[in-house]
Amino acid sequence: MKWKLGILLVVVLGLMSSGCVFHGFSGHSISLSETIGAGGKITLSTEGPGILEMEVVSDIPVHVKLVSEGGEVLRDFGITQNVSTRLRVSSGRWYLVISNPGNETGTVSARLSVSS
Repeated sequence: MKWKLGILLVVVLGLMSSGCVFHGFSGHSISLSETIGAGGKITLSTEGPGILEMEVVSDIPVHVKLVSEGGEVLRDFGITQNVSTRLRVSSGRWYLVISNPGNETGTVSARLSVSS
């Protein structure tokens, strides 16, 4: 009976450690769904270097841009309701800035993930 418990323990530990290894390669991911009022702003941050996958979906037009920690605009997507892209980012902190230039209140869903 003890040998079965030992085998089970080895299998469980093996699965847990492989999950940690694979998670290490998957990178950092963050997502949110939030209400944005007139003139409001939502900021998400992530850290490079790597391939940044970015998705923004909004039920109202919003202004979307990706900005470096130093204020350099890597990409300005303009006023839109949908952004889906992959970009290479250098090391440092990067900010996804979503602002509402209109007078309406709406819902924004955003996802950022960086992988090597």
